[in-house]
Amino acid sequence: MLDFLKDYSIDERTIYSLEDTLSDSMLFNINCNELEIEKEINFFREIGINSIDDLLLNNIELFLLTFSEIKNKFEKYDIPRLVELINSDSNVISQI
Repeated sequence: MLDFLKDYSIDERTIYSLEDTLSDSMLFNINCNELEIEKEINFFREIGINSIDDLLLNNIELFLLTFSEIKNKFEKYDIPRLVELINSDSNVISQI
């Protein structure tokens, strides 16, 4: 159901884990949000976040936000410093 994530270089193990652990309704919501998730993943990569698989596994609710909501949240912070913190501990993102 989440095969579209392969197009964005998400590890197959991450996809399988999501499909095994998330409810059908959550999987449906993620699948319906494909365009927003694409923008979010591209944005994360652009600013240097390299723990996207971890974010998907541990902070899936982040990917249910719109791209503009995420971008607005990030713009409130020193992005290079925030990226450094997220790359060392992906759970930091839940604090923004």
